Amino acid sequence: MVSFGRTIRHGLFVAALGLGAVTTAYSQHPAGQQHDQQTGSAIQAGAQRNAQARVPTSKAEAKDATPYKPRCDAPRDREEASYCEDAKARQAADDANDLSFAALILSVIGTGALIVTLWFTIKAANAAKEAAVAAHAAVDLGRDTAKRQLRAYVNIGTLRTRLVEGGVPKVDFVLKNTGQTPARRLLLRVVAITTHDHPSERITMLGEAIVPEYEIASGQPSDQDVSIGGGPLTKGQVTAYREGRWTILVAGYIRYYDVFGVTRRTVFRAYGLPEPEEDGFYRFAVADKHVRTS
Repeated sequence: MVSFGRTIRHGLFVAALGLGAVTTAYSQHPAGQQHDQQTGSAIQAGAQRNAQARVPTSKAEAKDATPYKPRCDAPRDREEASYCEDAKARQAADDANDLSFAALILSVIGTGALIVTLWFTIKAANAAKEAAVAAHAAVDLGRDTAKRQLRAYVNIGTLRTRLVEGGVPKVDFVLKNTGQTPARRLLLRVVAITTHDHPSERITMLGEAIVPEYEIASGQPSDQDVSIGGGPLTKGQVTAYREGRWTILVAGYIRYYDVFGVTRRTVFRAYGLPEPEEDGFYRFAVADKHVRTS
């Protein structure tokens, strides 16, 4: 099997033989002979012009030498016409190069302007984004501020208990809504315990009370009597309380909803004071550090 390389070599050899045969036949043909004569005449004419345009050998000859100026408007022969065509082609190439360079400069300038424009656009977009974030934060802050200003705030106004001989201890809660809107579905839950310093004066009082849900209007107080358990008090127990030998501790929380539907809570702790007021009432001291609101 003949290889591909040998096939290529054989093809090139045959093509060379064919080109030689064509060249020989063309030189023997009258048209080919005439073309060869014209080519020889052109070569001789060029040689004569080169001889006439001899390179000067001295400065004086170089100064007096007349530069060759072709007449491209009316060429004297085919060589001069070819020279003029070449000169025109070179001039056209130079003009094209100049235009290409100018286009390159304009492209560089345009690219730079595009980059600068893009940079300013990015800066403007970032500034707009920051402004939008700031506006959103301002809206959130305004909404939160409005909620804080308009929501309900339920706190404990006063706490008292009435301790009399034969009476059952109760805690009188006065709650206040200091907010701008009502407190809804309010629920009060209280746990009460007793403390004592002398075993003989110890009483059993451990109770829990829940006040059902109700509503407190804005700026209005609410008075609630809550029974904290325990039996009727004896005279000795009342006297011991007045002397500070035992006291009552209450703790609990107030749960309610504001107008925005948010659950709020106030947690409190208080202890009874031994100084009596009118009609057998004793005040509770509410510990501020134990009051937490949400």
